[in-house]
Amino acid sequence: MRSRNLILLVLLLIGIVPMFAQAVKKKADKTCLSYGKVKDYSNAIDCGYIIETEEGKLLLPLEIHADDPSYRIGAEQNVKFDFKPLKNTSSLCMVEATSAEFTCLKLIPSYPVACLDVDLPVADWMKMLIEQKSPHTIRRYMRDTDIVYVFESPEEKIFYDCKGNNLCNWNKKQKNNCKEFPQRTGKLIYQWEKIPD
Repeated sequence: MRSRNLILLVLLLIGIVPMFAQAVKKKADKTCLSYGKVKDYSNAIDCGYIIETEEGKLLLPLEIHADDPSYRIGAEQNVKFDFKPLKNTSSLCMVEATSAEFTCLKLIPSYPVACLDVDLPVADWMKMLIEQKSPHTIRRYMRDTDIVYVFESPEEKIFYDCKGNNLCNWNKKQKNNCKEFPQRTGKLIYQWEKIPD
């Protein structure tokens, strides 16, 4: 009887452990979903490091729960994060920033020079594609640790990595394409203008 109970217990554990591990992985996949850059505001009173989101919002970290306890925040680092605004808190920081608790914070490794954040389509491949594709807008967003550029027109979206390699084409006729690329809004870096020579 005992051996049968033991076998049942082992079989039960064999079934539960993978399910538990998968649930933990799914939860981990849903953390640190925002992207930003650490800015040094130490020249402003009582500010120090502030995190600027992709949308340009400033967040003053009052509490940080980094995934890696040895991680030390530093200027110009690219980071992934989750945060909660802290209400009813006061700060002497003179920069208009939202006080925040960072519930998740991860350092994104540095990019090669060709993949640094750009606020204008200055790369040669971008200028060439603007001439060829005539996009209405170009947006930039983060996908994991990579920068993706989306060239958008009314009929299609074309996704490129930061070196100009085509990642995916989406159009209204083939809506199932590019499922792995979020159809989300990134930071607008180009709209309707011809790039000066």
